[in-house]
Amino acid sequence: MASPTTDFGAILVMLRAEARRHSRVPDEAEDLLQDALLEAARAGRGDLTQAVNYRWLVGTMRNLGAMTARGAVRRRLRESKWTLERLPPNASAWANVAVTSYAASCDASCDA
Repeated sequence: MASPTTDFGAILVMLRAEARRHSRVPDEAEDLLQDALLEAARAGRGDLTQAVNYRWLVGTMRNLGAMTARGAVRRRLRESKWTLERLPPNASAWANVAVTSYAASCDASCDA
């Protein structure tokens, strides 16, 4: 996946498409691209017309997107458990079933 052009506008369009591909929430794709561009600047890979830097940036977006998704799943599980701990005792059994089945589905989707 090399950047076939030296036109920064065209490269940006391709990078936005890659960011949408690696972001689970379409609205967060722009944030993902900005975070990856910041990492590229810190790593001294600012020249995106070079194919090696473009590929590095796409890989960084992939990794950042996966890390964000895993963090979201962990946060939902933490919040579910916190909510479960604060339910009245008689509601706890039904809520426990819901949280346990949700946790199992999250674990399965994280492993994919």
